[in-house]
Amino acid sequence: MEEDDDEYEWDDDCWEDLWEYCGENGRLNDDCVQRIVDACWDGEELDDDCFDD
Repeated sequence: MEEDDDEYEWDDDCWEDLWEYCGENGRLNDDCVQRIVDACWDGEELDDDCFDD
């Protein structure tokens, strides 16, 4: 059975940060998003420090 990522709610700030870091030509770069998720996902949400410079 396939996992459904839609069950996790990402807040608006997180989406904005994802678009700022990974947005390319009107879409998200999947590799960029995957690297962030791999580095920051704790099973329930992205680490707040994930997008800090």
